Amino acid sequence: MKRFLRAVTNPAYEWLRVALVGPVLLFPSSFPVVTTGALSALLLLWLIQVAEWRTPARRTPLRYPLALLFVMVHVAVWISPLPAVSLPKWGSVVLGMLVFRATLLSVTGAPALWRGVAMYLLLGLATVTVGVVGVSWRIGDDVSQLARITSHIPQLVSGLPGTWRDEGVNPNALGGTTLFFLPLLAVFVGATLREARSGTWFTGDREGSNPLGPPFSDRLLRTVALLASLYFVGVLVLSQSRSAWLAAGVTASVLMLVRLFSERRRRSRRVLLLVGVGTIIAVATLGARLPVAGMALQGRSELWSGALEAIHAHPFAGVGLNTFRRLVSVSPLVFSDNPSDNTHAHNIFLQTAVDVGIPGLVAYLAILIVASAMCWEIYTRGTAIEARLALGLWASLLAVHLFGLTDSIALGAKVGLYFWFGLGLIAGAHHDVVRRQTA
Repeated sequence: MKRFLRAVTNPAYEWLRVALVGPVLLFPSSFPVVTTGALSALLLLWLIQVAEWRTPARRTPLRYPLALLFVMVHVAVWISPLPAVSLPKWGSVVLGMLVFRATLLSVTGAPALWRGVAMYLLLGLATVTVGVVGVSWRIGDDVSQLARITSHIPQLVSGLPGTWRDEGVNPNALGGTTLFFLPLLAVFVGATLREARSGTWFTGDREGSNPLGPPFSDRLLRTVALLASLYFVGVLVLSQSRSAWLAAGVTASVLMLVRLFSERRRRSRRVLLLVGVGTIIAVATLGARLPVAGMALQGRSELWSGALEAIHAHPFAGVGLNTFRRLVSVSPLVFSDNPSDNTHAHNIFLQTAVDVGIPGLVAYLAILIVASAMCWEIYTRGTAIEARLALGLWASLLAVHLFGLTDSIALGAKVGLYFWFGLGLIAGAHHDVVRRQTA
């Protein structure tokens, strides 16, 4: 019996347990008894894990802000006037934290880390592809030339839970989703192009080789990374999301500036600086000239004002997770049975404060700040390849949250699982770097 308990609570199988409980957390309201039973069983396994394995989880600097956010998410469901609306988002956040924990536990060395990175990118490729054939392209055809292209893309998938009016994926959301992966790939591709002549794959070390090892050759990985980058760029352009375009442009410029300060040749610095500034100007100018830019900004201003009013009226716990779309009046709280077209506040930070209160926003900001500090530590203390991974993951966080200034992938969104997956990779890489430095 003891051998069986050690087997089923082995931290190496954490991903399997998450996969089993994942479906009921994504749709907790559909089978509440099953959801309760699955979470109870998972909690029991963790308690046994503590007794059998002694150290079931690794310590990470993110643990305290994560704990505060975990508490505030539960408070937001408890005070929610519409529990049935809040529960799906609650389930996604809890699942995201389980994904973070499973990723952290699974990263037990460089091979496991790079398998995790490969899985992150492959799942992202699959998610974006489903989004492409599930987009309702008629939403916001701002550029007629692009509309001619998107009109030929069939909508093969419709009625996905949580999509725009359950008709199709919103193009803005699709554009924002690409930002989880494109900056990371851009760092990899940029490094491979610079180091292809030396026969190494972005390791910065002639003794190094590609991180996945045989049977994956350097050339194959370079080709796959380049093709995947071009694919994500194409989807980003077709999405016509001005917020995603601007976020990608600014992030690209930041990466160029990082390269600028690490480049010794003066001529290369001038070129990179000009390209970076030009990218920001071009993206901003294009966004401003689109026909609906002024109307979109005005609509967002109204949403931001409403969100600020809701935060002022209910600062501690917010108005309830995912209830903003049903909010009609803030004081007193009045909700409608029918969701509005404005499913969120179009600002990730305002939306987080509306959902889980100011303490929840503080926890979320702390997660971003601590994760950035961890990336910096990996960048300065890790190997060359780990430094580039940290830079790519941090750039993805930056891009997603730049996008979140005028749009957002709100807390509890299904694609928000990649936020937690990325945090887990950062935490796992940071743990390995610190362990080596202190060994």
